[in-house]
Amino acid sequence: MKREEFGQRLKLAAERNYGGLQGLAKLWDMKVQGVYKYINGERLPGSELLKKLTNVININWILTGEGVMNTQMAPEKNRAKTIPVITNVQCGVPATYFYEKSKKYIEMDGVNSLLNPFAVVADGLSMAQTIMPGDILICSQAVNPIKDNSVVLVSYKTDPGTGMGLIKRVKFKKDGHMILYSDNSRNFPPFEVKKDEIYTLFPVYTKFIRNLK
Repeated sequence: MKREEFGQRLKLAAERNYGGLQGLAKLWDMKVQGVYKYINGERLPGSELLKKLTNVININWILTGEGVMNTQMAPEKNRAKTIPVITNVQCGVPATYFYEKSKKYIEMDGVNSLLNPFAVVADGLSMAQTIMPGDILICSQAVNPIKDNSVVLVSYKTDPGTGMGLIKRVKFKKDGHMILYSDNSRNFPPFEVKKDEIYTLFPVYTKFIRNLK
């Protein structure tokens, strides 16, 4: 177990369940300076401290990052969902691959209505200032027709199981072609693609995480 990753999970658990590090310090009956040693990876808590978390926190998650954070889940509409972070995707010309396998996960609230959500990390500046490098974008399979000017992850046809992708806004033409364009249009001009050149369009959720690395 990597202490730094454990510390990050412990901090997240404290913020979401105990009102921050002050609340965790109160639960553990110590000064907040003592909690920082666990957050910073200087030490790992013993069984007695971990036991105090078990009424709310999934100990397997806090130790390994696997599973969900909480043992007592909120109602479905408010429940946090564990989402795979697949890879980096360009906000610009197609230049990178993303894969269906992931070794990293995040938890997001309010996304249970999305179909098969996943996350990608933005690269490039074509969508600045709306989307900056390092932003985590939540994508999903479309269940309704995508509207003009929506932000989408464009997946190009390629070998099975992979896709060449990029983040753009989309406009649909009557002839079935699409115009893909950037918010930073001065440096990244729009271009047209045919429908059969695209594998699929994944809508990008309006809520994303800024600069989570």
